[in-house]
This record gives sequence, C-alpha cells and structure tokens, in this order.
Amino acid sequence: MKKYSRQRLAPILASLAALPPFAIDAYLPALPRIGEYFSTDIQVVEASISIFLLGLALGQIIGAPMSDRYGRKPMAMSGLAIFGVASLLILVSDSADQFLVLRFVQALGAGTAVVNVGAVVSDLFEPQDAARTFNAIGAITVLAPLVAPVIGAALLEFFDWRSVFVFLLLYCAGLAWFMASKLPETVAKNGPRDGSLIGQALRGFVQVFRRTEAMGYALCMGFSMGCMFVFLTDSAFVYMDQFGVSPRVFTVLFGANIASIWACNRLNRQLLKTIEASRIIPAACAVQLASSTLFWVHVTTMEPSLYFVVPLLMISIGTLGLLVGNCVACFLAHFPKIRGTASGVSGSLQFALGGVLGTVIGIVHDGTLATTGAGMCLSALVANVALTFARTAPEIREQTPAAS
Repeated sequence: MKKYSRQRLAPILASLAALPPFAIDAYLPALPRIGEYFSTDIQVVEASISIFLLGLALGQIIGAPMSDRYGRKPMAMSGLAIFGVASLLILVSDSADQFLVLRFVQALGAGTAVVNVGAVVSDLFEPQDAARTFNAIGAITVLAPLVAPVIGAALLEFFDWRSVFVFLLLYCAGLAWFMASKLPETVAKNGPRDGSLIGQALRGFVQVFRRTEAMGYALCMGFSMGCMFVFLTDSAFVYMDQFGVSPRVFTVLFGANIASIWACNRLNRQLLKTIEASRIIPAACAVQLASSTLFWVHVTTMEPSLYFVVPLLMISIGTLGLLVGNCVACFLAHFPKIRGTASGVSGSLQFALGGVLGTVIGIVHDGTLATTGAGMCLSALVANVALTFARTAPEIREQTPAAS
C-alpha cells in the first residue's frame, strides 16, 4: 500500500471531518429567521439540532459496515452526494416539517461520509502514529466551530437564511471534488465479505461491543465529549442568563473553550513524541473530572464568580484536545479487519450520548448552575470509570503499511 505522511493526509481528512461542525454551527445565527419564515416557534426549528445529531449518529452506524465492504472513498462520496441533494432540497422547502426531515437526511449523508475519517487513519497508521494523525486533524477541525457561526452571521447581513445552505452546498461540492482526487482508498477493491451486508454488519457490531477492553476507550471518549455537550446545551444560560454578559462577550467566552481545546491539542502533539497515547488518556480524564468537580462545588457552595467559572470550564472542555484523538486511536487498534464498523460505533456514540445528555439536562434543569455542574461532573466521572475497562490492543496487524 502507498505510504502517506501525516502532513499530507491531515488536511484532506480534516476538511471532511469539518463537515458536521459547519453544518451544525453555520446556521445557528439563522434560527430565528428560519422560524419566522416557516411561521413557527423557534423551539421547533431548534429541534433540528437534536435531529441532526441523531441523523449523524445513525449515518455513521449505517455507513460504517458499508465502508468496510465497499471501500472508504465510495462511501465518502455517497455520503457527500446525499448531503448535497438534501442541502439543495432545503432551499426549496416550504414547511418546517420538510425542513426538519431534510436536516435529518442531510445528517445521514454527513455521518456516512465522515465515518471514513477514522477508518482511513487506522488503516494507514499504527496506534501511536494514528494518535498523532488524529491530533493533527483535530488541530485543524477545531477551528470549524469558531469560523462557521461567523460565516453564517456574515451571510445573513446581506442575504436570507437560505444563503447559509447555499454555502453548505458549495462546501459539499468542493469537498466532493477534493475527496475524489485526494482521498486514498485503503480497502481492497473487494473488501471483506462474510455473507449478506446486513449479516456482516451485525456480526461486526457484536464483535465491537463484546470487546470490553476496547469499548472502555469508546465510552471514555463518549462521556468526556458528553461533558462538553452538557456545557453546550447550557452555555447561553451559564454566561448570558446567570452572569448577564452581552452576546459579543458570550462569543468571546465561548471561543475561549475552543481555544483551550486547541492549546491542549498542541500539548498532546508534544507529549506523543515521548509518551504513549494510552498513558496520556488517564491523566487527561483525571484533570477533566477534577475541574468539573471544582466547578460543581464552586457553584453550589458559594456565589458563582465568572473569574472561577471561565477557567474551570476551559480546563474541563480543553482536555478533549488530549482525549479524543488518543481514545479513537487506541479503540480502533483493536479491530484491524473491521475498522469502518468500529469507527462507526465510536463516532455514533459521541453524538448519541451528547444528544441524550443534552436532553436530560433540559428536562431536569432547576434553573441554577448546579444542574450544569452536576451534569458535567457525572459525565466526567463515568468517563473515568469506563477507562478502567480499557486495555491497550496487542500488535495484531497482519499488514503494516509504513507511515512517515
């Protein structure tokens, strides 16, 4: 198999991995206008966020075994085609119900496409190099949540809400051209076939979920990400309602968390030069639990202060820069023959757990920061417990492509 360097591969896969955050965050500034256009409450339109997360998770579950069977590139291109068609139909939708259904279809396409990112990396690199590659991809992708709302807001200054989906359509089209010429195919022309596709998929999922030592990494990552989703669900409440900051200051404070993820990502890059990924994860998990616990204790035992809340949230969210890529690499190393299926499980868990945790927080919220703190603390605690089941995969690769 052809050799690929991390420097060459990271921008290619990062552009694909950035599709979901662009699709989620770029239209956030347009939510009120979309509600007005369809003559419905903004809460109805906001439901499209949860619907998109659900579709994203389901798209990865569906696309993952097909990626193992038919190849990474064909499934990435198919997912982008579905996303593009749904984006085009959104432009002519005339009801909120149509809009919600098409957002779900759009997410199915995005999930089918992005599940190949983890699979390609794990196909080409050994776990330690895979962790470095995921780290490089994350350093680029983390910018998408910062850039996307700015693009959306800028488009709304001159055009209506549809302009955001025109942007997404154009991004998808450019991405399809880029993937067609640059994305490497890392599966043999005729991938592993074990009976029918459905039977092969079910056996693959059973194999993944039964591997407790691998699922420890997937659940650790999922609940660590859940800690962030709890914050995202409550971010406007935390900063704007409880502390009364302006929308402009809110944007700065929200961006500080993204900056902390980027900083930890850079730190992880240096640590991986001398420390195995599996040894970095426990330390990062412990830091996330400690900072989340301090946040919870602070808001429940004393008058909440922005000067304490902001740094503690930055540390808790920032640890994801040390966790996500390393957990994915360690998890996928256990499944050399079904990396697409395994990647689908780990990817869908992130969004499924995020959607569930965000929904639960909304249901049990008592109108104080204590709910936010308890949710983050509990998520971080479960992540640490899950990690106790994780074990480093043995060296079982039958064909090891050298990576530089």
